[in-house]
Amino acid sequence: MSTTPEQVVRITSVPAIHNAPLPAEGNGSFSNYQLAALVLGVPWLVKRTLPLLNRGVLYTYCFLVLLLGVPITVAYWTVMSHYGPRRNEKVELPGRPASFYYEIKDPDLKHQWGFTDAKIPMQIFHDAYIDGKIEIKGEFNHILLPVIASLLP
Repeated sequence: MSTTPEQVVRITSVPAIHNAPLPAEGNGSFSNYQLAALVLGVPWLVKRTLPLLNRGVLYTYCFLVLLLGVPITVAYWTVMSHYGPRRNEKVELPGRPASFYYEIKDPDLKHQWGFTDAKIPMQIFHDAYIDGKIEIKGEFNHILLPVIASLLP
């Protein structure tokens, strides 16, 4: 007896998350022109400044671009991700404790994590939810983002 894909996977035209909230998306001040200027300008500055390298020709400059390009790019992305303004803030994360969103059913788990409203490590939270030791209050898709945000250190 053979099975068709329709028998194995239920096909639907309804989105998995109805009106899902959009997370805060990226940095609005990231610029490829700034990044290119840094990746090309810093090696030029290093070549002009250091006495040993200022005698070199185009090969020295190309070598410095290859050598310094990745660290400069990573540093630029890191700085702009941490300090630049957000592009959009459509998700509101209330300042409620994590226990507002879930209820711990297991007495041992409740004794360890439930009384102090401590942040439960994600792996423990996941395993406890799968085992039925934690129950999510409300619709799972609507509160997943605030729960994860409140659990992260």
